[in-house]
Amino acid sequence: MARNGRFLEKHSRGRVGEERAKKIQSLAKGTFGITLALDAFSLQLRLLVEQIEFIEEQIKVIEEAINVVMEELRPSKDTLYRHVIETIPGIGPVLAAAIIGEIGDISRFPNARASGGLCRFRCFRQGFRAV
Repeated sequence: MARNGRFLEKHSRGRVGEERAKKIQSLAKGTFGITLALDAFSLQLRLLVEQIEFIEEQIKVIEEAINVVMEELRPSKDTLYRHVIETIPGIGPVLAAAIIGEIGDISRFPNARASGGLCRFRCFRQGFRAV
């Protein structure tokens, strides 16, 4: 139960703890509806939870690698941002890395309009419009 409580607390961002996990488990015992092969369903559920935890760990590793690469792009130690694209509201390190990976060296474009064609957007004074 402690493991379920920690899992729920982590994934609910602290809103659900061990006490709530115990209550959910006690209420859920009578609602499953299938009594045949209950052990198999329990195993399957446990394996799914382990897969979720494994994928979450992989995401952390990838995000750490992205942060290392983005840090290499920092113009100088005094610069607050690592890449100018991160100064755009809503663009964090992961999205910035994806955009940089897609566009490559932005200086190869003579102007913003030329780079907009790469991502199927046209630049206008009012903003962007999908093509």
